[in-house]
Amino acid sequence: MGKLGNTQFKIESADDINVELDDNLFITMGELNELRRRSIDDLTEIILQNSKSHNCTNKMSMNTEKTNTDNKNDTAIEPEKCISVLVSDFEQLNTVIANGNIDKIYIELDRFAQSIDNLKDVITSENKSFYLAMPRVFRMDDETFFDKRYDKLLRLFDGFLIRNIEEYFYLNEKVKDNIINDKKIVFDYNVYSWNNEAKKVLSECCNALLTVPVELNRKELAVRDISKDELIVYGLMPSMTTANCVLNTCDKCRHNNDVVELKDRTNQYMNVKCICDYCYNVIYNTKPISLLKFKSDIDLLNCRQYRLEFTFETKEEVKDIIERYTDTFIGNLDVSDNSDSTRGHFNKGVM
Repeated sequence: MGKLGNTQFKIESADDINVELDDNLFITMGELNELRRRSIDDLTEIILQNSKSHNCTNKMSMNTEKTNTDNKNDTAIEPEKCISVLVSDFEQLNTVIANGNIDKIYIELDRFAQSIDNLKDVITSENKSFYLAMPRVFRMDDETFFDKRYDKLLRLFDGFLIRNIEEYFYLNEKVKDNIINDKKIVFDYNVYSWNNEAKKVLSECCNALLTVPVELNRKELAVRDISKDELIVYGLMPSMTTANCVLNTCDKCRHNNDVVELKDRTNQYMNVKCICDYCYNVIYNTKPISLLKFKSDIDLLNCRQYRLEFTFETKEEVKDIIERYTDTFIGNLDVSDNSDSTRGHFNKGVM
């Protein structure tokens, strides 16, 4: 009875199983297996029903990142258009801070790990909103490391960009322990919110701003409604996140957060970022997404919050990209886009 296989349950000890059976009875293994399967199905149904009846009472007690349009009495009020930026190094960060049009900055921590004190100085001295971009892979063993290195830093951020649901519950424990309070949360695009039901659960139960799924095309986005979400309009998107480190496979791991290249079957080179603190790789697309030329289509979707994501760009490129996207999406100017880029799935989607 304790053989639960690939189910969500496990028996801690054989003493947890109590069997009441008359003497001199024989039960076949098939009947035992069927009994076990029915028990698991019944327990699963009870848990699901209990979860629905609680109506999401495990909500994280953080501030909402949602706009005034969430208030049913203020449906006529639209939020101002705004652009947020994700940065991956200090050069990009300093360039973004100097731009008066950007108030909200996401920080990808892997390139800042060796300069935590400098990062603290920036966060506490600048009049901007700073969000910590959590790792793309966050195992149970990583929690101890994360606590040791970043526990005090967490208090300084205004909010968090969450890449998986485990990070949400990890941060929720920090709230319960009064380590962090009054923080805003944003779910990144890889936290599933493709349909309106998933979106409703994350938005209402977790009190969070959502990132528009990059896999949906514009027709699908019109059905889903992205008016209160944040849309990535520029960025070099990951093609894959993998725990199989390309350097470690070649016995060349230096635990140095290296960036290497892979050549694909079309002889295109893809950048691979090694995230050594959490032992995973991010393999990036060969070209960034650019939705600059689709501004009119995005306006029809009533999206008002946009994000630029920088990975390997120079400070000159960062400055130019921010200027062009600000002129287009905030200033409503007609700016041409001659960059070597892709539209992602905005036209075709993945289905």
